Amino acid sequence: LFFALFFALVYLFLSSPGEVVVDKNDGITNVINKSREQMKKLLPLIVILFAAPSLCFGDTSNKWRIEVSGGANSDGEMIFSLTPKDSEGISIRVTVKDGTGENRVAKTIRNAFKEQLPKDHYKVEVDDGEDVLVKKKGDAKNFGLTLVSSSVSNTEIEIEKE
Repeated sequence: LFFALFFALVYLFLSSPGEVVVDKNDGITNVINKSREQMKKLLPLIVILFAAPSLCFGDTSNKWRIEVSGGANSDGEMIFSLTPKDSEGISIRVTVKDGTGENRVAKTIRNAFKEQLPKDHYKVEVDDGEDVLVKKKGDAKNFGLTLVSSSVSNTEIEIEKE
């Protein structure tokens, strides 16, 4: 959201017509136009500076919460990606059947994570019935967790850092 607002403001500033301020020496107009040109030259650098940390390092934590909302109204598959810091990601596939309730979807996700992740690196458990907690164990690296895709209708997934 922050990035969207930032880029919208920058776009509006750069695309708006030049402000015309007249004084006796026309010095203010020249300053405004000059600062706008400098901003246009700095824009690629600003974009790189804001985007680079998230692209290079991603968002990592030692524990994530997967919140499940709604039961499944179709057969489908969810694909999650768990990426330990400075390592390759692990894809976790979760198959969900039509008619599976919210709490059962959470248990299905938990079971798939337990089956597909190294047991000595991660602890996975259901919390509050409809949430799944994924925690690192021991010396395992902090990790990122994202939902890559889902073809399960009516089931919403929200992933939050704990």
